[in-house]
Amino acid sequence: GEEMEFAFELGDRVALTYGIDEVGDLVGIAQYTFMHTVYYVRYTAVDGRAAEGWFDKSQLKFLSRPKKEDKESG
Repeated sequence: GEEMEFAFELGDRVALTYGIDEVGDLVGIAQYTFMHTVYYVRYTAVDGRAAEGWFDKSQLKFLSRPKKEDKESG
């Protein structure tokens, strides 16, 4: 089968690209047959509130990825 390429991985640190950059963590990825892959981000809003929501990859900017060895140690 064909393997889907995701723009981001779970756990990635991302910024929302509209308005003031709001920074959060990618906690979900959803794939559909009939629309784009969307990414669920838990982030801190500009006013300091905890917020979360689904975003298209065009609305997100990659910042950083947790190091692999953090997960594999043990």
